[in-house]
Amino acid sequence: MTTALHTIVVAILGVALALIWTVAAAVRRSMEGLASEAWGLEPLDVDEQPEPLERAAEHADWADENGFEWDGLYSLVVPNNPAASLAVWRLPPGHTYFVCYLYGNQEFSEFVTVFDEQRKIAVSTSDSSASLLSRAKPPAFKQAFVGLSHDDRFARHNETVGTLAARWGITPKASSTPVAESIPRSVRDEARRIMAKPGWSF
Repeated sequence: MTTALHTIVVAILGVALALIWTVAAAVRRSMEGLASEAWGLEPLDVDEQPEPLERAAEHADWADENGFEWDGLYSLVVPNNPAASLAVWRLPPGHTYFVCYLYGNQEFSEFVTVFDEQRKIAVSTSDSSASLLSRAKPPAFKQAFVGLSHDDRFARHNETVGTLAARWGITPKASSTPVAESIPRSVRDEARRIMAKPGWSF
């Protein structure tokens, strides 16, 4: 290898490593923010701040047409992470949620069914592959279907709920914890579980 080529290769590797380190550092800061106690969900008044729900109009229409009841609109401000809004609906009797997340100009949604809140047994079905970047800790289960309609994804969700209910011999139970408490707690637990793994940021 010539000196010139060697210099170019070293330079390229240096840039690549710098980019990897920058990304890893950003991931670490983001996860540290999620794991901290310095954030929570703050209820928003839809009349005073209608914009998030207007953006989620398609989700809201589907939820209304499929028997879900409005739970609330929340702001999510986590250290080292972009601000977000969450619109939440609950299907009576209360063990299944439909959640729409709004981050900047992006949005995604998921269905969540709770089997046992104390044992953290739940099923979530997202429309974003990003939800699968970390594995669910058993007995929790998560899956994602990108590009499906709400109807098809909800059908897949219910199929999985039925399969796991039959396999484990349990039935979904309504959560007694308000969303403003349960979501931050679940996110913190997941972030701390990920950070406990050696080399997690790479």
